[in-house]
Amino acid sequence: MTINIEQPLTIELVSVPDRDDLVAEVWLGRALLAELRQEGGQVRVQLYPDSSGQPWDLPVADLCSALAKASAKLGGNDKRYT
Repeated sequence: MTINIEQPLTIELVSVPDRDDLVAEVWLGRALLAELRQEGGQVRVQLYPDSSGQPWDLPVADLCSALAKASAKLGGNDKRYT
């Protein structure tokens, strides 16, 4: 499934019940694409399927940019992305 990426990918820092620390969520509109968390001194990413269970298909540059922004926000170093 190819996603029309006219909506920007957005990043939200949130506290979730199943994690001890804040996580950074990557959203496309109302759909959650990924969750980033700090673990063992590194940032880890968990990717989710779309609501129909299909894989996401979107431009790699957009995803890489969103992941970099989420990682920076999670580390508290997000000034260059605001």
